[in-house]
Parts: sequence; C-alpha cells; structure tokens
Amino acid sequence: MRERLMTCGQKDVCTGDVRMKERGGYMKKFIRNIFLFTICLSVLLAVYCKLTLEASVKYMGENTKQQIERSFRNAVADDYDCYFLGNSRMYRGINPDLFTGVKAYNFSHDNDSYNQMYYKILYLEKENQDIDYLVIGTDYFQFSVYGDSRNYIYDRIFGLDYMKDYNASVADEIFSDIVYFWKTKRNSAQFIIPYLKGEAASEQINYMKDNGQYVMYGTATDEDTVERYAMIRDLQKEYFEKIVDYCAEKDIELYVVMPPTRDEELASYTKEQMDSFHLMIEETLGERFEGHYLDCSDLPEFKHYSNYTDITHLNSAAADRFSEYLNGALDLKSR
Repeated sequence: MRERLMTCGQKDVCTGDVRMKERGGYMKKFIRNIFLFTICLSVLLAVYCKLTLEASVKYMGENTKQQIERSFRNAVADDYDCYFLGNSRMYRGINPDLFTGVKAYNFSHDNDSYNQMYYKILYLEKENQDIDYLVIGTDYFQFSVYGDSRNYIYDRIFGLDYMKDYNASVADEIFSDIVYFWKTKRNSAQFIIPYLKGEAASEQINYMKDNGQYVMYGTATDEDTVERYAMIRDLQKEYFEKIVDYCAEKDIELYVVMPPTRDEELASYTKEQMDSFHLMIEETLGERFEGHYLDCSDLPEFKHYSNYTDITHLNSAAADRFSEYLNGALDLKSR
C-alpha cells in the first residue's frame, strides 16, 4: 500500500513536471512568435515608409520637413558672405546666384518670422559661419505671425530656448510629431501604386534649389484676393530688435527688404498703417543701419499679376528680375 502511494506520488510529480515543461515550451513558442511578428511588422513598416517617401518626393517634391532639413545642411556647406532670411515671399522671391559681389544663400522658409530668423542666425554662428551681410525680408503682416506652424521641426533644431516662447509641453510636441507622421504617410500612400507601376511624374513639381530658393509653379489671376492684418506682436518685435542688436554687435551689415506686392494685397492696409510700419522699421534700425531699409512693395514693373504664382508669391522669372534689381540696389561686396 505504501509502495502504491509512493508510486502514485511519483506519477503526480512526473505529470506535473511534464505539464511545466509543456507550459514552458508553449511560452517559449509564444515569445518566439511575438518576436518574429514584431520583426516582420518592423520590416513591413520600414518598406512602407521607404516607398511612401520615395513616391511622395517623385510625385510631389520634398515635403516641408525635408526642405527645412536640407536647407540647414546646405546653409553651412560652404563659406557664404551673405544670407537672405524671411518668409515664403523671400523663399520664392530671391535667387542668391544673381548677387554678383558676394557668395549668397537663401535661408528663408514658409511662415518664418523674426524669432525663427534670429535662431537661424545663432545656428549659423554655432556652425562658425562668418557672415558679412544679412538681408531679411519684411511685410506689413509679418509681425502679426505667431510662427508655430513649423515647430514640429524647429523644436529639434533650435532646442528649449526657442520653445520656451511657445509654452509647449513635451506631450504637445509628441502629439504634433504623431499627427505629422500620420498626415504625411496618409497623404503619400496614394502615390505608392503609381510609383510601383513606374508612372511618370509631372514636369512641374515644386522644388528647392541647392542655393536655398524655392521654385513654385502656378498662375495668378486678376481676381486673386487676400485678407491681411498689420498687427505688431510683441514677440516678433522683440526678436526683430534682437536681430538688429546682434548685427550691430557682430559688425554684420543688415538690410531689411519688403518684396514687391500686388495692389490686391496692399488693399488690406490703410495708408496710416503703412506709414506707421515704415517708421517703426526705420526707428528700430537706428543710425547704425540708416538707409538700409528698402521698400520694394510699389515697384511698378512687378505690379501685374503675370509676375506671380498666386496673390503674393513671385514666379521664378520675376524672382530673377527682382534679384537682379536688388543686386544693383544693394551693391554688396565681399569684405
């Protein structure tokens, strides 16, 4: 009887051991399957991202993030004497290759205002760029811009000092990154099938030149309209003053330029607003940069809508003519 109990006990132990081994085997198999699934999913996601990236560039051109990142690389890839900074009107409207007395680069971008310009200047200083001239764009509406639409890119480049002006939390930044990733991949997915089929892209795809200028296709009409505001935001006024002080301290010749502007856009402002704006710019520039403000908004040769791609941006041919005009007006020479 005792032997039978021992035998039964031994059988129970053996059975338990077998079950434990079986469970251990199942767990190992489960973990291995999870690992393989994760690897496969990661590979598929990497292939998908690569395809969407290549397809979107082929059919749409570089996206905003790609443009900005390449612009920052190109801006310090050579020894430039002169940099152009500003918003989309400078980004599209200045061809730095046509400035004959200096080696110039167009470091502008869509929606940039004076805080972004200031931090770009600090970036150039950090990269040991020896700047002789800065030519910054201005518009009656530019001081009203909050300038946060590109922060999902600029926060990584400029860091915490830049972001403190926006009171953004880490959660806000992570959320904006997720939204950006989802939007770009969703918008690019439509081009995967044409890309795999080898379908040809349009001959007129917007692109950024190696000199920093952005070429955008489009045709304006005489019915284009836009509503602008001439408000002066303290944030942008403060950074405009910082740029002036920085250039004075570093012995950089600073020029402020208002690009050509259609009458349909100028209709947004009163004469009093425009006069007050000009006075503010000139007073901020002070004696050190007296005479360095060029208001080109009323140049008659750029009034017709045929010079523009839309209500506000010069087309490539007009941008070349304006750059040649500015080259003569500024007469910049390497120092």
